[in-house]
Amino acid sequence: VELDYVVKLNMSKKLYNYIAQKVDFLNLINEKSKNVEDILKKLEIKFKHPLDSQANNDLFDFICKNSLYEINEKMIEQIVMEKSEVDINIDDLKTSNYSTILSSKCDFLIEYINEKIEDYIKNVFLKIETNVDEIEKNIVNLLNNKILDDKTKLLIIKKESFVVNDLVDVDDSILHIELIQENKVKPTWGNVITYSNEDEFEETIITYLNIEEHYTELAKSNFKDIKLDSDFEKTFIKNLVSANDLTVEAYKLLIKDVDKTIEGLDFENIDDSKIEILINKEIIEFNKENFESLREFSESKQLLLLAQNFQSYTELLDDEDIDSEEKIELEINEYEILLSSNNLLNDENKVRIINEISESQILENNNLGNIICNFLINFRTIALSFNMFIKIIKFSNNLDNKVKLSNLYNNLFLRDKLKTETVLNSLGSPFSNIVTFGLMKPPIIASEWNTVFIENLKKSNYIASCSNKNNRITKIRKN
Repeated sequence: VELDYVVKLNMSKKLYNYIAQKVDFLNLINEKSKNVEDILKKLEIKFKHPLDSQANNDLFDFICKNSLYEINEKMIEQIVMEKSEVDINIDDLKTSNYSTILSSKCDFLIEYINEKIEDYIKNVFLKIETNVDEIEKNIVNLLNNKILDDKTKLLIIKKESFVVNDLVDVDDSILHIELIQENKVKPTWGNVITYSNEDEFEETIITYLNIEEHYTELAKSNFKDIKLDSDFEKTFIKNLVSANDLTVEAYKLLIKDVDKTIEGLDFENIDDSKIEILINKEIIEFNKENFESLREFSESKQLLLLAQNFQSYTELLDDEDIDSEEKIELEINEYEILLSSNNLLNDENKVRIINEISESQILENNNLGNIICNFLINFRTIALSFNMFIKIIKFSNNLDNKVKLSNLYNNLFLRDKLKTETVLNSLGSPFSNIVTFGLMKPPIIASEWNTVFIENLKKSNYIASCSNKNNRITKIRKN
């Protein structure tokens, strides 16, 4: 039958559909026929099912090389297994179909699939449930394929179990988001930098970095090993340090190689736990601006910053060339914390802090007087003015501690009657009664420190006599 006539017969596609479905087609044509080849080509037949290639190998070759078959799993399987120039394991077509095709060296098949890549992905690649082990390089090539639409590429990402080693190999930054979200990017600093660029760390990359296997792997290397523009590196480090939604565990490891102070950190949006890490790593510069910002937005972390930089703090206080407005002035509650804490300052530095406290500040807060008094009796005698001493004992409400402190600093008042009486009045009852009545009633408990105090008064001739009975000091008589 002439070619044109066959074309007319096929106007309703019935002839095409019949031939395309004909499993034993090659069994009907047992010789090489140019006319048959021309008809198949003219009708653009796409055989749907595997054929008996042994019945007419020449015609089968013609069908293969002219892409006269449908792109489906079974047809591809037959062609790869029969026409591959290398040994192919049929099971590989089930798990890495595309990669196996590319390795088969069936150039006509590879070319055909690449031309019809959208059909192949939808009809074969995505339909084989077990096809999840494609080689990373081939996946990346599919993701960079200009023919495939974004929806298809996203389906590929979700289906496959690959990991992209270098995110920069994937051209479309939109796909970077999906790759990171699906945890299909190798945890390297290069990939984190490629994804984040100069932008602040957002939810997608934060979620990725909070995965333990990711942040522990990243911690094994140093992001500074990557050659970056200095300005970009500063921006990246600041964004990393400001990534407050990182877990504390991830944060510690990810910033371990940051070794310089960072300017302009927004402490309002950084948790105290992370601020403490930054201070301990000396990433927050000690200056008035940072101190006051921490005072406003953190829970006393400004004091940790001060404690870590105590020498700088004292140098700033002592520098007469610096305007007083530029110096750091501590508030009463800050003095309380610094003097009460066992972790912030050592005893010598606490002494320096006490020397900076004004009398008016002690007057403002009874608790501060208690704290100072308690510290001084447990440390050692330091230089105090008489007025400062009086303010401390006057505004401390622990009588035992006030007496102990008076014993330590008796050189400030015992030689002066007026000062001695000022101390007695500041101690309050029952000691103030000595000044008023001359004969002590009620008695004073004969504790070790009270006994020493009364003995010192006697040695200084402020009192003439006293008696001790039933563990009570009684009948105290002034000179």
